[in-house]
Amino acid sequence: MMAWFFIFFFVSGFCSLVYQVVWLRLAMAAFGVTTPFVSIVLSVFMAGLALGSWGVGRLGRRLEGAEPRWPLRLYALAEAGIGLSALTVPHAFAWGRSVLAARSGVAWDSATYYLASGAWVALALLPFCVAMGATFPLVVR
Repeated sequence: MMAWFFIFFFVSGFCSLVYQVVWLRLAMAAFGVTTPFVSIVLSVFMAGLALGSWGVGRLGRRLEGAEPRWPLRLYALAEAGIGLSALTVPHAFAWGRSVLAARSGVAWDSATYYLASGAWVALALLPFCVAMGATFPLVVR
């Protein structure tokens, strides 16, 4: 039984890496292909993983005496949230592209553009990356 659980977790981790690559490609298509922008997307991804792992790890220590099924339920909720990103992230990036394109006074290679597009990417990706980071402490629990 435990072997299946670890296989599912391994596949989930692989899918997270696929999500990261797809999100990077979608972001580059929406906001441009530059080294700073690739760094922004990867930084948001890694920051979300760290925040999710740290936050749920602290929560797990607080709830050690709770019902044993709660980590599995939270894990399922985190995975459902990650799956929801497939529907929301492409639309969020398209919307962000249209908002930034409407601001014709901002040059595509300016610090203002990187700040605005980076904030948009962070808002679009961070909740789902946090959910990805939360999965590991939940599986360990």
